[in-house]
Amino acid sequence: MTHFVDTLALKEKIFILDNLALSGESFSTKYSIGVKKCQKYYSNSDYYQITKTIVSNYTIELAVKLRNAAELMDANDFQYMNEKIIVCYPIGIHADSHQEKRDLLYICNKIIHAKKFRIDAVSSTKYNADFKWWSGDLTISGNYQGNKQPPWEFFFSINSWCEAAISFINSSESSLHSINARAEDSLLFR
Repeated sequence: MTHFVDTLALKEKIFILDNLALSGESFSTKYSIGVKKCQKYYSNSDYYQITKTIVSNYTIELAVKLRNAAELMDANDFQYMNEKIIVCYPIGIHADSHQEKRDLLYICNKIIHAKKFRIDAVSSTKYNADFKWWSGDLTISGNYQGNKQPPWEFFFSINSWCEAAISFINSSESSLHSINARAEDSLLFR
């Protein structure tokens, strides 16, 4: 029996994650995130902890479920979209101003195996110097299997990852519904 793939639930989490990334600046300025004397509803710590929790939980859940959906599609010989549209920028010892485009499933695998996961903050001189918000970028790093190579580390835009995820789901939704409908245990409930 395969896992059931709920494409609507995946789309909902992608939608929320994408909106959270896009709204960081607006939310931060409205609620004075980072400006201690002006914070009434959310402290800097609240903003960081809530944002990191949502981003971390949603990305790991989505990464596992999207990779599982792709494996189901492969096992059933269905096609799906997995374009290299997510721009990744190496950092740390790999930093060289080189950018590389990666596909959804590559990033899903890296999210699943990441040893470090960081939401990146930004600020702007057009606001109070203490304002800061999540930029929508994630920095992840980890080790290659066997640890014979230096660790990998890069950052990417969660918005482009969400766009790739929606493209994948849209290209595979009817096939995934077909796989769900053919589940052998579904006969028990007919």
